[in-house]
Amino acid sequence: TAPGGSWVKDPDPRVRDDIQLIFDKFLELRSTGAVCRFFRRRGILLPARMRPGGRNWVDARRTEIYRILRHPAYAGIYVYGLTEREPSRADGRVRRHVIRRAQGRWLQIRDHHEPYIQPVLWDQIEEQLASNKQPLRRPPGRGEALVQGILRCTRHKHALGTVYTSRERRPDAPTKRVASYWCHQN
Repeated sequence: TAPGGSWVKDPDPRVRDDIQLIFDKFLELRSTGAVCRFFRRRGILLPARMRPGGRNWVDARRTEIYRILRHPAYAGIYVYGLTEREPSRADGRVRRHVIRRAQGRWLQIRDHHEPYIQPVLWDQIEEQLASNKQPLRRPPGRGEALVQGILRCTRHKHALGTVYTSRERRPDAPTKRVASYWCHQN
């Protein structure tokens, strides 16, 4: 923030260049992992703010690159209400997690300050980041089934459930549970 409350880019040219390079490389490479590897192979450090007002230089991390790419302030957009504290649990215990709110719940002022990247390109980056996300997989269940959590129903595209319907008893070995796989959509 400059005197008078206006927002300006960081006065340090190294900081400006590194942030700009993150956006340029992501548009070229299309993945936070590839950008992180690019920075690490070349020994380029990322700026990290320390409180109060100091700066530290750290190794590139995917999480930091992702955070920069996702933040609308780099596209010249002022946002109020980007995050909120997670609501308290039913038992009254307070959670300390801060969560990102849905974009429709933000108060936005476009063209608020000079951007590092044009809002149209920032929107493209948002779309690419969303398409890069891997769907969450359920962890494999307990038991002896070899492919539980891996098999998928060809009809519904969901992971098949595992159920142990019978036991195989052998006189010379411990009892073995026999697994069956089922689609929970049927």
